[in-house]
Amino acid sequence: YVPVAVPQRPKMWRYLSPAIPANPYGEIEFHVRKVRGGWVSPAIVGNTVVGDRWLLGAPLGGLGIPRNTKRKMLMI
Repeated sequence: YVPVAVPQRPKMWRYLSPAIPANPYGEIEFHVRKVRGGWVSPAIVGNTVVGDRWLLGAPLGGLGIPRNTKRKMLMI
């Protein structure tokens, strides 16, 4: 996940997970669900426009595959 600040709420960082890897232009896609009563998600969903500059922090977390498992895995 990535800490994100948007122009509409510049001092309110939220952690979002990229939906897909960055494309060759370095663009990242996020899927954001509007949370009723939220401070940031309604601003992102309702007020983001082309040309907005989002501030991204250093990525956190990770994804690993267990090495010692015989179970089948489905990753979507």
